[in-house]
Amino acid sequence: MPDGWCEWAIPCSGPPEKTGYSGKDKTHAKVGVVLHTMEYESTPEWNDATTLHNALFSGREASWTFSICKFMNGSILYQHYPLDAVTWHAGYQGNLWLIGIETEGIAPGKFTEPQYALLLKLLRWVAGEHGWANTWRVYEKGQVFIDDPLQPVVMEHNSVPGAPPTNCQVFTRGQVDPERLLRDLKEEPMDWPGAKIDLLNDFLEWWHEFPESQKEKDDSLRQARENQAYSRFYKAQIGWRGPGT
Repeated sequence: MPDGWCEWAIPCSGPPEKTGYSGKDKTHAKVGVVLHTMEYESTPEWNDATTLHNALFSGREASWTFSICKFMNGSILYQHYPLDAVTWHAGYQGNLWLIGIETEGIAPGKFTEPQYALLLKLLRWVAGEHGWANTWRVYEKGQVFIDDPLQPVVMEHNSVPGAPPTNCQVFTRGQVDPERLLRDLKEEPMDWPGAKIDLLNDFLEWWHEFPESQKEKDDSLRQARENQAYSRFYKAQIGWRGPGT
């Protein structure tokens, strides 16, 4: 994929005239993201592709970089503009400095778990592309959100200085728990499927050393419940899926 485009997102390019401002560049450095909700739910007659196309190419002065949509029991990511594009989603300052992410749903409905997992994956990718440390912070009104270009901010729409008020208040309305989001972003994701193989090898190594007598088995089993290799394997097989699935 070209620079600024996510290789695992579905490209759905928006109209180029919906970026930038007259006499100014159509690209700008970024310091974080803004989370929005689309305020619609897809139906068989009103699907994601139709809705996104109509919204992006309508006469409405709105554009954004990513869309996280529901897809069967999971979630799917569309990208409409490169990362550094100045899209129209959060007022002048927000459009310059922040990346717009729209998520399918109607406030105050919570993001589904697949949508949330995909958001985590996307934010980690965005941080990596910009060379940001994975130390996100939630912006609150009154703070300076451009004070540290290496510590990215994640914001809801109504916290962006100068942005017109909307229903996009994902933290205020409880659609996303900001504390959970920051906590989960700090956790290093597993390298799937490599991590599966490592966990399986750890478990097999433990299993081959298992004693034969019943008493020794019982004693070892009690110890194994506290054994890190067994614990990691057991927890992993409960949800034996990669991130975002």
